[in-house]
Amino acid sequence: MFAKSLLAIATLALSVAASPVQIAGTSEAALLERSLVPEFIGLDKRESRSQAYKRIAVAKQRAARKAKRALDEKENHQLFERAVAQHQGESGVSKRDLEARELSVRALRNVRCGISDSVCSSAALPSDIPANGLTKCSQSKHRCIISCKAGFQYRGGVCVASATTCGTNTCGSVDNGIFLCGAGAKCYLFCDSANGYASNASKTACIAKSVDVDNCGTEGNVCPSSYNGVGVATCRASKCRLTCPVGTFQQTTSTGLAFCGN
Repeated sequence: MFAKSLLAIATLALSVAASPVQIAGTSEAALLERSLVPEFIGLDKRESRSQAYKRIAVAKQRAARKAKRALDEKENHQLFERAVAQHQGESGVSKRDLEARELSVRALRNVRCGISDSVCSSAALPSDIPANGLTKCSQSKHRCIISCKAGFQYRGGVCVASATTCGTNTCGSVDNGIFLCGAGAKCYLFCDSANGYASNASKTACIAKSVDVDNCGTEGNVCPSSYNGVGVATCRASKCRLTCPVGTFQQTTSTGLAFCGN
């Protein structure tokens, strides 16, 4: 009898040792799941989910804005290309002559002009210049380009005219850019990107951050005047500097102010 009791106790001990420890009402899968959630390491599970939802929402908003920008850029590009095609058709110039004009424009860009527009006018043929067009020396690249009179923009061998009104909306005018009418009779600004101009944040002006003393490098960054009044503030390659008179050169005070001296 005693031997049978010992055998029963030994069997029970072996059974317990062979089985995993369990908490009442909790399965192995539940224990494993609990070990993987933030609350197992002292974090609040509900806060973690809330943060995840916020991150997902922010990511969706960014993706939506990016997709909208891409769509707007595509629609604007198509709008501008339609305007170019319309002006090409109205110009009376053959496709072959337009292509030849574009080749001449590319060749003209290899002519160095410094700051002289006259160099460019003598380097171009009359057939290279479209109606309402002109030659000029690029401020940023110091090479000759074909440009257009105020209220026009050069593209594809023609000068595209700016819209003054779109429906009941007044577009106005802007230097180095034009307005075209788009969806909803809205005025859309197109800057002369081929020559380094881009719209400002409010889309009311075209600026060239590489050469604009009022927007040098970034919008609103105004280049300071010379400390001693000698020299002219300029913006070159998106950096402010001074153009000093002959015999002087740019110097800097101990406090970082630029001036022209010898």
